[in-house]
Amino acid sequence: RLEIILLLAPIVCQAANILMHLAMIVRSDTLKICIQHMEIDWRRIDNSTEHDIMTKHVRYSHNLTIACITVMYTGALSYSLIMPLMAGNTINEFNETLRPRPFPGTDIFFDVQANVVYEIVFTINFISAIFHYTVITAVCNLAIVLVSHTCGQIQVVIWNLENLVNELTKNDKDPDVIMKRIGFIIRRHDRLLKFSANIEKALKEIFLMEVVSSTLIMCFIEYDIIIALEQSITNRLEMTTYVLLLSSFAFNLFLYCQFGEVLMEQCQQVGKVAYMIDWYKLPSKSQLALIMIINMGEYPCKLTAGGMMDLSIANFASITKTSLAYFNMMRTMG
Repeated sequence: RLEIILLLAPIVCQAANILMHLAMIVRSDTLKICIQHMEIDWRRIDNSTEHDIMTKHVRYSHNLTIACITVMYTGALSYSLIMPLMAGNTINEFNETLRPRPFPGTDIFFDVQANVVYEIVFTINFISAIFHYTVITAVCNLAIVLVSHTCGQIQVVIWNLENLVNELTKNDKDPDVIMKRIGFIIRRHDRLLKFSANIEKALKEIFLMEVVSSTLIMCFIEYDIIIALEQSITNRLEMTTYVLLLSSFAFNLFLYCQFGEVLMEQCQQVGKVAYMIDWYKLPSKSQLALIMIINMGEYPCKLTAGGMMDLSIANFASITKTSLAYFNMMRTMG
């Protein structure tokens, strides 16, 4: 049974990876629309303040991507390369020298201890792990870039709202010009809302697979750690590897939930800013136009896992609790 449990985590991981890859292919048209949308937004930047706001979010997305790559590949290399190489050989009851298995369960199908077979399996497993974590980091980077761009556009809309009254009243613009300015802000707000809807459409299946797979994988890794402790395994490298793997999957899942939380808060902030500006200094018709923005702030954009669960910090805590509940169930059954 322990052998099966050790095998389940890699199987779930690889299956989720394949499904995420297929989901990206299926949603390629929507992703293309999102990328084209971003390109148009950058071309429409017409002042240094908006450029600085967008550049700030680009730098943030780059730093977050580097952190994601570092965490994920550290866990991958530790599990797929360093741990098998550093584990050392063992001797069984038949006085045979056994090399560490490159992948759990491989000895079920064939003799991995054979010289050529061992090297082939080890190489295939390592390449597969690199491919797997490359897809994970690519999806994570895609989500980071899209959500960061949306947040940047939201901040641009907020900046335009905050400067609306000061610019127009200072220059004594006529009501028609004021309405055109407000119309411009509303169109930009509507555009970013449509962009957010496309992000949700493109990534909701990927988020669902990430939530389900991460919940199960964290459960299996927790079980592996407890089994190792109960068997008095003092191999620090193995324990460190399991902890790194657990941290990498938890960190990746936390990022997705954080994206959903930030996006929702940013969308709500637009409505709050529209209410907090000196709107009473504007003409009556212009004041009524701001109601549209305030009302839309009551319905913020959300990222969901397959349309079934909102991605938020509160739900991240719920997912973690679910993983621990599955872990306790496995311990009871074991």
